Amino acid sequence: MSGMIWGDDAWGAMPSLPIPDAPDTPNPSPDAFDPRMGGDLVWLAEIEAALDGGTQPTGGPAWADDAWAAMPPDFAPAGGSETVRVSDLGWRGRESDIGGALPYPPLLITGPDIDRRVALAPGSSDTFAWGSLGIASPGLVPGTSLTGRDTAMRRVRIRAGLRGWDQSRGYVTDPSTAGLIDVFAGMAMTWRATDQGAEVPLRDPTAWLDAPIGIRRFLGTGGTEGPSSLAGTPWPLVRGGTTGAPVRSCPVVLVNAASRVYRWTDGAGALVQVYEDGAPVYTFAGLVADVFAVGSPGAGAYYADALGQLKLGSDPAGTITVDGAVGSDPTAAAVLRDLLMVTLALPGGMLDLGSVITASSVAPYAGGWAWSGQETGRDAIKPLLAAMGARLVASRSGGLRLWALRALAADAAPVIRIDPWLLGVTIAPVALDAPLAPPAATWTVGYGHTHVTTTTPKPTVTPAERDRLAQPWRTAPWTDAANLSRYAQPSRPDLVETALLQQADAQSLANAIGALWGVQRSLWQVTMPTASVLLREFGDVVSLQWPADGLRAGALGQIVGDSIRAGTDTASILVLV
Repeated sequence: MSGMIWGDDAWGAMPSLPIPDAPDTPNPSPDAFDPRMGGDLVWLAEIEAALDGGTQPTGGPAWADDAWAAMPPDFAPAGGSETVRVSDLGWRGRESDIGGALPYPPLLITGPDIDRRVALAPGSSDTFAWGSLGIASPGLVPGTSLTGRDTAMRRVRIRAGLRGWDQSRGYVTDPSTAGLIDVFAGMAMTWRATDQGAEVPLRDPTAWLDAPIGIRRFLGTGGTEGPSSLAGTPWPLVRGGTTGAPVRSCPVVLVNAASRVYRWTDGAGALVQVYEDGAPVYTFAGLVADVFAVGSPGAGAYYADALGQLKLGSDPAGTITVDGAVGSDPTAAAVLRDLLMVTLALPGGMLDLGSVITASSVAPYAGGWAWSGQETGRDAIKPLLAAMGARLVASRSGGLRLWALRALAADAAPVIRIDPWLLGVTIAPVALDAPLAPPAATWTVGYGHTHVTTTTPKPTVTPAERDRLAQPWRTAPWTDAANLSRYAQPSRPDLVETALLQQADAQSLANAIGALWGVQRSLWQVTMPTASVLLREFGDVVSLQWPADGLRAGALGQIVGDSIRAGTDTASILVLV
């Protein structure tokens, strides 16, 4: 680097940017900038940096619903915040671009480094993406300061573009805005100062789900707010279900002992049945606006209201539980969507709503669950994802995408064919551990969860209901007896615990899991030019042919992960075959 050192200037003088040494005159062929061959990439990062105490990101439409390469929604400053824009090589938009000719000064000194992984085992929910980037001397250039600004849980957008080559004039050209592709859409964590500038950790939008799900809490001031002993305790929540297939045996919270008022959920819902030690000994006396505003329903009866409360007409002689349903769309995908967008208030644009519709068509199963409100959002969505055999993955441009992982059809069309004749490509095996390898002889799906179990129900409870109350799950199995002899010791997977409510849906899911994981699978790491990896997304079907057993004749697989390091010529994808 050449140029004056800032410390040599007169005190109080404006800082001057270092002048980089002139690069060697490039003389590559045009093919050097072909995405299949490699080429130079320019990396751009946009970070929302709020003034301390600034407002949270605002809601809005799903980013993925916009046209390709459109600006992300709500990326304009929210309240007391600004968007810090940097790049690694220097880049400027054009006057015709949305927002005009915005500059991206060359202050991106490390990264972005990004890893994305899909949890493969059924019932797993630890799918996420993470990474980091480094910025040189924040504040050296106007509009790039992080000092006094908060980046925790703020939006980040990373894009990249392939630089071109003007052969007639003999120089490198920058990509246009339309030529940029999205690499990462997520959130920043709290930035950390370094001796070179600042490091900004990156997380996908599931970082929002690390907070407790119970936002509404009892104040302990009496009435609906409960006694002082409940102060700070979250309200219980029930979501999903129908009157014909409700969420079963949900716990309740005693709000007022003198009036015998209980809360079973945090809002309007259909209270299907009230039980005492598993027996429906109370008779429904009517739906009222507020149970605190009416008298007793009479001995052996109960009122329900539109606030998620119920009132008994006589003192209970055992544990009170309820069956209930909340929401207009009982499919597990819709319940998950509403839980994320309404209950957890996931910022607008962080969920690809189109993927919810797609997942619902692949897994149109009814789902529902009851939570205490103390669970984190990440734990709360686990049974709903398991109910669809789906993962909440971090897509490149649409925030979180709901993706149902299924075995590929034999006629699935690959988006790319990878073989030894592609330059810069290598393929290596990655181990699959139990319970995915060796294949299992049985996969069992749990459904109809009994949220409050009891082994001492009232004598009037039927034998079938007594059995249900004693076990947390009813089960639907998939089996392949041939795997018992095919493998010396087949895997023995745990029960897949889901929010499914009906046997037929659980059996369909068990069959889908068996089709995917009841046969031998393999996982491969494919290293290829970075620009090619950036064009790929989770779930993309690829064809692999390689001089390795299982790939010699070619095989179809789907992308389940990737790893990108800015500044390197190659990146990698994980392919499940």
